[in-house]
Amino acid sequence: MKIIIALVSIQLGFLCVFGSDCNGPNEAMTSPTPACPYTCQNLHQIHCFALQEVASCQCITGTIRDTTSGKCVPQSQCPNPGQHEFEYQYTPVCPLNCLTLHTARCSSYTNVPSCQCTDGTIRDTASGKCIAVDQCPKQTRQQPIECKVNERYAESVSACPTSCEHPVGPVCGAIIHKPSCVCISGTVRDKLNNVCVKLEDCPKP
Repeated sequence: MKIIIALVSIQLGFLCVFGSDCNGPNEAMTSPTPACPYTCQNLHQIHCFALQEVASCQCITGTIRDTTSGKCVPQSQCPNPGQHEFEYQYTPVCPLNCLTLHTARCSSYTNVPSCQCTDGTIRDTASGKCIAVDQCPKQTRQQPIECKVNERYAESVSACPTSCEHPVGPVCGAIIHKPSCVCISGTVRDKLNNVCVKLEDCPKP
């Protein structure tokens, strides 16, 4: 029996964020624990009701975890999102904002809570606020650079563009969200002279 208790104590030491005896304010050791615990950041999201057969430090009744600080606080003390924002349990890897409005985007997310803009609004990277799409600063939607012959402006570019050395690739799906000039259709990049030319006009090896 003593051996079993010792093993459990070791496990609890790893599970508790604030120590094996839950010295964090408003915390208590519980088992089993919810697989999808409520937090300030996911309070209004859909939750599962699954339980895990493990012991860990959980917020006591009347309090909820604020994942930004790691503390258990009354719900009334949860950080408030800004205007036109809501708390979301994930963070997009390629967030939509005034600068990336017309670019290709990925659909990947990280398991980190964050404040996101409500429908019909978008993040203004200059002020950090969520605003209506038509209120995005005009300078972010205008062409900021001039392109040369056989080039066109693009707000996002392939990480693996075609070139004289690689006329058909290397092919990849990675996108770089940075405004720049790209070669128009039917031309490739001559890296030696940094111009876009037809394939037959590429420098001969």
